Amino acid sequence: MKNEEINQEKKYDVANTVVNISDTTTPIVIPFGPASAGKTMVLLRMIRYFDSIGYKFKPDRLFRPGDDIKYQNLCDEFSNERPFADYTPGGNADIDFLLVTIRNERGRSLFQFLEAPGEHFFDGQQVKNDFPPYIENIIGQNTPKTWLVLLQLDWGNSQSVRNMYKQQILVLKAKMQPDDRIVFLFNKADNRPDLFDNSKPDMDLFIREINNQYPNLLNQFAVKGFLNKMIFGNVPTLCFSAGGFSKNSMTGKEMWICKPQDDWYCEELLKVLK
Repeated sequence: MKNEEINQEKKYDVANTVVNISDTTTPIVIPFGPASAGKTMVLLRMIRYFDSIGYKFKPDRLFRPGDDIKYQNLCDEFSNERPFADYTPGGNADIDFLLVTIRNERGRSLFQFLEAPGEHFFDGQQVKNDFPPYIENIIGQNTPKTWLVLLQLDWGNSQSVRNMYKQQILVLKAKMQPDDRIVFLFNKADNRPDLFDNSKPDMDLFIREINNQYPNLLNQFAVKGFLNKMIFGNVPTLCFSAGGFSKNSMTGKEMWICKPQDDWYCEELLKVLK
């Protein structure tokens, strides 16, 4: 049986897997960012918050082929302990990509969250004009989509890498459907406590720093308002933190410290997504 499972896993090239969006009316939320940007942790943190307010989550088993054993096992894990584990996932070693449906307390579908590897969006080495086929497939669908674009201050090993990521975001912008939405999420905001005021992020300071490190990016999505002041209109900008992390000296694993008092990050994001 193990040999069969290994053969089945080898059958699928993750980047070229054919995906199926069976629910074409519920909006898809797509965290967009490079590897280690925190996309998985944003999803897991939101799932914990959703659970605390009575919302339900369920992986979409029809998203990838039914004989993709690795995906079916991932769905099993996500249906049980994965979102509530006290350690951080090991990146793509643990999660390739999946679709998770979020339902409210009355069972109505609110969102579909896509979890995908960061290198499928930006590999940190060059700007690509095309994304992997399954992402291009999703981009071309008429299903309502919200692109949750992650921006992190002090990310990358050089300004040139941040500039390339900015250009990759603009590639996405050119491909988006007219009704698609973008939300800029300033992730791992707690890494910059110097930009906080009364224990909350000062958005003016964060936007100023984002403009310094990703020059002329936000303006690409803005319109001119009164006195030619740039207004971001329907493109929200939010700060977010999935929590703190501490290495367990016994196991060597990164332990995830998720504080309920920080639920307001999730509350603000939920307001924007609704």
